Amino acid sequence: MEYAVIYESQTGNTRRVAEAIFKTLHSDHKQLYNLERAQNVKADVYFVGFGVRNNGCSMKVIDCLEQINDGRIALFGTCGYPATEQYRGKVAKMMDIWLPTEAEYLGLFLCQGRIPDYQQEKWRQNSEIYRPQMEELFQMADSHPDRDDIAAACAFAEQIQRKVEPAAAKD
Repeated sequence: MEYAVIYESQTGNTRRVAEAIFKTLHSDHKQLYNLERAQNVKADVYFVGFGVRNNGCSMKVIDCLEQINDGRIALFGTCGYPATEQYRGKVAKMMDIWLPTEAEYLGLFLCQGRIPDYQQEKWRQNSEIYRPQMEELFQMADSHPDRDDIAAACAFAEQIQRKVEPAAAKD
């Protein structure tokens, strides 16, 4: 079984998760791709990662998903907000629109990521009313993705691999 881990990362958060997923996969047939350099990628299973924007992803990630004609897709993302089940559900619902009908959807992993300084400043300028809550959010997000997030991403990758290749779990 061939695996492709494809990611878009502006801040390094999603790259860290992608690298952990890649290392976790028990296969000699796996590749790690930065989305900027991923062209004509062929695999049986695609892990596609992105930084969440407006409960979804960038157009580049959408374009990548549209190029997957068959196979299986597992999504992973990082976001500035706490990755609650409710928020994960919103993101999954938004991403469902962009998943190719020819591919089998395997699930979504989501964790909090550090909010870049430029984004923090933008949010501060747009809302004085919620400034105390924003500062608390920035402080909480500053340490993410943390060790627990990475461990959860690895567990997600292992779960997906067991689902698509039960014999791989025994290796």
